[in-house]
Amino acid sequence: MVTGLFMAIMDVQIVNTLADPQIQGGLSASADEIAWVQTAYLIAAVVMVRRPGTLSRLLSTRILLRHRDARLHRRQSAVRSVDQPRPR
Repeated sequence: MVTGLFMAIMDVQIVNTLADPQIQGGLSASADEIAWVQTAYLIAAVVMVRRPGTLSRLLSTRILLRHRDARLHRRQSAVRSVDQPRPR
């Protein structure tokens, strides 16, 4: 959980320092409006970091990882079936 929080803090810092001028230019927003965008991004990042930690405590980590792997496998199978040409 600590590693996830550290990565979230680093992510928010990168967005604030490097991407801030590009976001501001892309949205044609003032500095006050960009502050709201950054706050919303920070809140969303914190919520998404806490969610897997909470689920792994409520369930077991093994069940959570199996569920994640099953979803990933289903997505990959769906993408493969779309990418393959259909016989005529």
